[in-house]
Amino acid sequence: GRVDTIVITSSGATVTKGAEPSVQFSLTWPQSGVSGAAAFVKSNFYNTPVTTLTNTLTTTGPVEVHTGELALGANHRIPDSAPLMVKPGGTFNTATFFETVGKLIMDGGVLKGTGTLTVSSIEWWGGILTAPVTASGNFVKKGGTDWSRPANLTYSGDTVIESGDLVFQPGGT
Repeated sequence: GRVDTIVITSSGATVTKGAEPSVQFSLTWPQSGVSGAAAFVKSNFYNTPVTTLTNTLTTTGPVEVHTGELALGANHRIPDSAPLMVKPGGTFNTATFFETVGKLIMDGGVLKGTGTLTVSSIEWWGGILTAPVTASGNFVKKGGTDWSRPANLTYSGDTVIESGDLVFQPGGT
């Protein structure tokens, strides 16, 4: 019979179906164009609602939280260049630890904890931010939801509003 194979590497996956030509996949987020090494994806809620990163991740690909909670178990568990994406239904918890990642993409999830998350830039589609976040680059507001800057968010780059509204709170900056 025919032999089908799937080979997964740090740069994506290759699917071979018998004698047919191979098909290669690499991850690309349509919103931001981020692509490259294999992702670490937290997507299981029912069997493991909370996954704690006690060891350092070795992939340089994106870290995605789709459902359930991904929590830090110590400082600096994620490679500094890896983008972090938090989707609706997903929660990233810094707990009391410090983490540095590449780009932060908030796409409807929750970012919580008391440890500071340091990022290169922020792409905001929506979500809830209660953890302290510091960005060295721009804040880009996307999506149709309104946004008010929380007090625990600082960034040194520009504020770019691509869609939706920026809402100023009384006494805010």
